[in-house]
Amino acid sequence: MSVNFELSSLDDYSRRFAELLFAAFPDWSAFASIEEGCLVVKVPAPIVGPQVIEEDVLSIVTDEEVKLEFDRYRVQFDTFSEVPEEEAFAQAVEFIRALVEEKTCIVISMREGRLRGCTTVEAGKEPNLAGFDSADTVYIRSWNGTYNRVLFTKE
Repeated sequence: MSVNFELSSLDDYSRRFAELLFAAFPDWSAFASIEEGCLVVKVPAPIVGPQVIEEDVLSIVTDEEVKLEFDRYRVQFDTFSEVPEEEAFAQAVEFIRALVEEKTCIVISMREGRLRGCTTVEAGKEPNLAGFDSADTVYIRSWNGTYNRVLFTKE
């Protein structure tokens, strides 16, 4: 595994996750940096989504938990839960793999340009839109764009 920095510069938690992440995605070390001992990885999205966003990346940050963000979707795999660290790390890497392999897509609900809600959906399946009634725009986003589409927009 070749990285652009010394893994020893990371705090112990971040180093343990970095080893697992870069074993699964070795090329991603090129997108990694260290901020205050925490791992920060920002992998550029290969294609623009249905809505233009400021920073179109898959963001992975370790700061006592693993935080993932893609488009406007955010999820944490944290040390504050009852899930053991090793299992949380494996869940995070598996989620990332499902996202970049387009097995999982994200669904984003917006109203007047603001996030109203988000969820995930299995690729190729229709999402359950219950609870998205107040949205004026709902779209699906996938890593390579295969499943990108606007489900509806209200004028």
